[in-house]
Amino acid sequence: MELNDNMRKWSLGEQAMEEFMVGIKQKECIFLTLQGEGMLFEDLTESTKGTLTLMKNTWGYMPIKIETVGDFIRVSRPEISTEDFVGNAHEIEYVVRAEKLHGGRNYGALKFVTPYETLTYEVEVLQNQEYDEDHRMPELLMAQIVKEYVGYMAGRVSRDHWVDSAIEKMVTLRKLEPLNEVIKTIQEKEELNESYDLLSQSNRNGQICRMLRHDLKTAIENKELYLLIQPQVDENGKCVGGEALLRWKHPFYGFIYPPLIIYLAKESGLLEDMEKFIIDSAVSSIVEISRQCGPNFKLSINLTAKSLLWDVDKYIDETLKKYNVPASQLWIEITEQDVLAKSTMVLEKLNNLKAQGHVMMIDDFGMGHTSILYLQSSNFGVVKLDGSLVKDILTNTTNQQIVSSIVTLADRLHIKIIAEFVETVEQRDKLLELGCKWYQGYLYEKPVQLAEFIDFMEEHSL
Repeated sequence: MELNDNMRKWSLGEQAMEEFMVGIKQKECIFLTLQGEGMLFEDLTESTKGTLTLMKNTWGYMPIKIETVGDFIRVSRPEISTEDFVGNAHEIEYVVRAEKLHGGRNYGALKFVTPYETLTYEVEVLQNQEYDEDHRMPELLMAQIVKEYVGYMAGRVSRDHWVDSAIEKMVTLRKLEPLNEVIKTIQEKEELNESYDLLSQSNRNGQICRMLRHDLKTAIENKELYLLIQPQVDENGKCVGGEALLRWKHPFYGFIYPPLIIYLAKESGLLEDMEKFIIDSAVSSIVEISRQCGPNFKLSINLTAKSLLWDVDKYIDETLKKYNVPASQLWIEITEQDVLAKSTMVLEKLNNLKAQGHVMMIDDFGMGHTSILYLQSSNFGVVKLDGSLVKDILTNTTNQQIVSSIVTLADRLHIKIIAEFVETVEQRDKLLELGCKWYQGYLYEKPVQLAEFIDFMEEHSL
């Protein structure tokens, strides 16, 4: 018997015909199966190759179209056929392009489209993830375990594959669970503006923090901490500078929640050494950025009230002179709550830093009566809006009125306003309408390495 399919001619003997008819009678939706439901990558610094195995469980010829979802995934061949299989299997190679990734969760997929069905293989990349996403990691891992179990029950994944994958994810969950308890405690206390003491606790939270305190000391000594820079952009799209953000990737727990790093450093007598590292790294970054992009930008670093209890102003001055960097290029951020500490020494250090030529910034600014009085003190030249004001700016009319009031007051005092957490064009446009003209957030760029920040500066120099 002869069959014609897609311009191909097949001559079938009796046995082959029987095999072909058996294949036709099978459920069309399982003509192809995937060995695995997807792949999760973390923090890729260069393009990375991935592979997956596509299985066929019936005889015959069929074209298979490969579609990609997400511009960070690339395949070399957009179409294959069952003739490319060796036996019943074919290995598919794909590349995850690091230069196309953004911070946080990147979702993509490979879709295998046949005349009968579409199979989807999900590819996720958690890239320099924000720490609220770190906190959601257990949720993501549990979802993947359940999803792969559904694939196993449907016959798309072997039992051994599902068991091995589930065990691997459960090991990761056991690592993350106690640390997430610590993070949750810190976040709850910060929301209530309450102090907390984790190191002295005898429970698991205390044990984790004491272990991390020891590891942080080692990390500072071995220069394992590093800075990322998140660009800040004006209303014309020009990059006016960036904020230097501290990061620490622990060998066991992964990225550590930044407020936890600061807490451990404060309570362990490590703050001075850590901030010297931050100052040195930030100033040396300014030198490199100036060399490639010119001097018309600034970089800001974060200090706390406790930072100002050591001779940080003198150390900053000495470091700037060492690198021949003007103070006007290094801006200093301090949170609103730390400003309100009202310590005589804190105020003296703030005055010293301003006198040295630094622009002082209030971070997480709200509308408290005391904070507005500090605006009128003339110590501060920039205000960064509290993130909670920006996140709901499109729907919350109260937030809109607060931002408008802050902008009006700041304009009269010749103070600049920066909005953080700007993620959409609509948010940016509403902030511009309210008078805010400087922005920071994922709409423009995630926190990036120095070389990437320089590239961003060059592309957004106008």
